Amino acid sequence: DIALDDEGNPDTVFQFRRFTLRQVEQRFIKERLSENLKRSLENRGEANLDMKIDFLRVVEPRANGRVDAALARNMPFTNDWMEIDSAHEISEGGFREFPFVIPRWDTSSGEVYGRSPGMIALPDSETSNAMSETILVAGQKAADPPFFAPNDSSFDAINSFSGGISYYDVDTAVQLRGNPFFSMKNDYNLPITRDMQFDTRQQIEAAFFKNVFNLPVRGPEMTATEVITRKEEFIREMGATFGRLESDYLAPQVETAFSLLLRAGEFDPIPEILLDRNVRFEYTSPIKRIREQAEAAATRLWVQELMELQPIKPEVMDLVNVDEVGRHAARALDLPIGVVTSQDDVEAIRTQRAEAEREALEREKVAQEAEIAATGG
Repeated sequence: DIALDDEGNPDTVFQFRRFTLRQVEQRFIKERLSENLKRSLENRGEANLDMKIDFLRVVEPRANGRVDAALARNMPFTNDWMEIDSAHEISEGGFREFPFVIPRWDTSSGEVYGRSPGMIALPDSETSNAMSETILVAGQKAADPPFFAPNDSSFDAINSFSGGISYYDVDTAVQLRGNPFFSMKNDYNLPITRDMQFDTRQQIEAAFFKNVFNLPVRGPEMTATEVITRKEEFIREMGATFGRLESDYLAPQVETAFSLLLRAGEFDPIPEILLDRNVRFEYTSPIKRIREQAEAAATRLWVQELMELQPIKPEVMDLVNVDEVGRHAARALDLPIGVVTSQDDVEAIRTQRAEAEREALEREKVAQEAEIAATGG
């Protein structure tokens, strides 16, 4: 069982576990066990070591817990074990961070446990399975249809398998003017049943967002505006889902890993400007990348429109921050960090270029003045 904090995030876990006596001895300190468990372990010859004992583990926020606590019982989250039958507390521990990651695909207001797309697709899945069974039966009947025969025309059961031979009475065949065996006429419309099953499968795929996860790719018949529109549609449909997974699944793992590495001294000293400040992580997700790609494409269209207006009013290009346009496009394409020159390096390159141009102008000016002095005027 789990419980939520005031913001709706899981922060409490009640875990029911069942251990054998041998596992109890391996896991817990013998002196902390209940008297009944101690006697069971001492009387090994009489006790059944495979006997199951129920335990409860509680991990929840601890009042007045401290992250810098040296003792586990003073840490922000409890880690307590209790024997259920005797209500005996066996151990009292703790964690500096909540140790569980509990992702939930979707939740309603006030709902503790989430729901998955499988719950939405379950009725269609059962329908598709029933259709498959019906189609198999229909296909089998079409390939190997039932036979009809007069009850006195055959000497034995009809052999309907491939290569089978059935013997019939000649007199009966003469009376019927032909073969007395004939198959049941069937009008099975297998294509329409396959179409019905295909429609159901498409509904199942839609429940799992397969049609949305196929990211829009620009084709020869699509304009840049159409690509942007499709990507914006993808963002609207999947933004909430990825946001939930980011907050419930990715964020706890990253923050816990960061805290563990920080305490282990794996990072450089924290800059003074960041001391006593809250750190917020930004995640690179498919949604964020697609949003940036859509923004970069829209920016290119905007710049192209400004370039068309430039002959009319050249000053219109002053609206464009060309450096930022280039950097935003690089972020949208997820280019390696080393590919794009840093802002400081760009400033240094431009300063050196300007200095070289200034020196070249000065040399040219000195040369012109010397030439004028040599010619006398």
